[in-house]
Amino acid sequence: MWPEQGKITGQVRLEAVPETTIDVAKTIISYKPSNQQIIVSANLKHHQSLEYGPWILSGTIKDKEQKVAECLLPLNSNGEYEQQVDLVFNLLNAKLWNTENPFLYELDLVLSNSRGDYDRVQMPIGVREYAGTSAKWILNKKDIDVKGEILTQDQESIIRNQRQVETYLEGIKAKGFNVLYFMGFFPDEGWLYAADKLGVGVWLELPVNLRAKEKVPQVTALEELILIAERHPSVLAWTAAKALEPSAETEEYLQRVRERLNSLPVYHLLLPGQGEPNSPEEITLETKGLMGQWGQVEYNQDEALHDVTRAGNSYALWQDEKIVAISWLFILIFIRFQNIRRSSWNYKELFNPNPKRAVRRALFWSCLRFISRMVTLGAVIISLLFRIPLTLFPWLPYDTSFLVVLKNQNPFLLWLFISFSLMLIRLLRVGLAAPSFPGNPRTLDLCCWLERRHGWMVLVGIAWVMLVYGRPWYIPFAVYILLTFLLLPLRIRDVWRAGGKYSRLLLLPVTLVLVGALVMLRQGADFVYLFKIVSSRVKIIFPQIFG
Repeated sequence: MWPEQGKITGQVRLEAVPETTIDVAKTIISYKPSNQQIIVSANLKHHQSLEYGPWILSGTIKDKEQKVAECLLPLNSNGEYEQQVDLVFNLLNAKLWNTENPFLYELDLVLSNSRGDYDRVQMPIGVREYAGTSAKWILNKKDIDVKGEILTQDQESIIRNQRQVETYLEGIKAKGFNVLYFMGFFPDEGWLYAADKLGVGVWLELPVNLRAKEKVPQVTALEELILIAERHPSVLAWTAAKALEPSAETEEYLQRVRERLNSLPVYHLLLPGQGEPNSPEEITLETKGLMGQWGQVEYNQDEALHDVTRAGNSYALWQDEKIVAISWLFILIFIRFQNIRRSSWNYKELFNPNPKRAVRRALFWSCLRFISRMVTLGAVIISLLFRIPLTLFPWLPYDTSFLVVLKNQNPFLLWLFISFSLMLIRLLRVGLAAPSFPGNPRTLDLCCWLERRHGWMVLVGIAWVMLVYGRPWYIPFAVYILLTFLLLPLRIRDVWRAGGKYSRLLLLPVTLVLVGALVMLRQGADFVYLFKIVSSRVKIIFPQIFG
């Protein structure tokens, strides 16, 4: 009900907790088809004391309220506050879970002791025989022809918050899909329970993306996610990583994941242009999805979801931008015209205590030109901000909440804030350089004098109007950067003629660049590897970002 109704509802309950409980998160269920046994490895937590044993752990497996197997295990403390114990159920002629017939048993675990402490856990469980490889999926001795759909995090959030998880899974199954791929995130476990119930296979990802070889994690750090998935028969495949840097460390990590998930296919996804796959375990991320000998999974094509996603990407567009851009262009033209018709003035006029009226007017309109340049840059930045989609790469996990917050703000307030920030940065930059000029001029006066070579901001205003009317996003920035560099020699010559040092004007930009470089170096290998990825695939990535 949030944000539509502006509230989040819930409840708070106080419950008594026994001294010893069953930790569902660490309870593992496995099936041994050769022995026709189900093994439940339950994790027991002794919270305060180890003196209240012995305990009795009993388990029952039911098929539609009828007991089909049960096990009783008396146990004593092993001296640790966490204790892993196994219940072995003999289950002859077990009904196997598959996508056509998603049969689930009901597991009932009860833990008690002589003092009356009591804990009970009930959960649905499915058993299966999986003997597939990365090239071919085999479930219950039958090949699976994978036809799947990819769900992005934005789409998943929409479906889950509308309480349509089971409806969505029923819908894709009716369309002939048998696998659902969660791209770029690990889903809420409610999805896995629903997939178990409805018979939809699930392909999950581990959160390991674009890592340099020095930052490849240990498999133990991902154990919690693996344990969650192991309780669900619907989980049929894993993506161990996406776009890792090729190295011995990477190969070791992938090998350890495959050993940990020895019964399931495990893949490493490559970015477009990263190289050709060398084995069935490597898959290239294509525009439409993923393909292999096992089948294919494609991005969700539901127009309703795409419409909502597009609305989420553009719901906060600057509604009055067209009128504002055209109006601002006329203001720029007027300021430019006034600067042209005013008499020229030189550096020495900055120190004239009684300048002529023409010089005062020229100084006034130069000051307005300085302000208008910063305001124009601020407008272009805000215009681009409101055009940045919240979904750039569906395969890359990232947090766009800050963009959502910014897009919910009043664009005029953002414009004002950015414009004043740019003015302050410019004044700071010029203020650092002012002592190197003859006479140590005032910072604002020097800013206005330095604006003599920025009369072309009208062109940036025109580019902003073109942007509003659907021209490419980069035109205003391209115009600004191009003219800035083309007129750089003239600006350097003006400073030298006045007796100043242009290098002092570079103190702030160089400092900021060095600080940024130090931060990147401190983070180290990840930035270097990401730069390699972006620089080598700029032609592929840029169309994906801004179409």
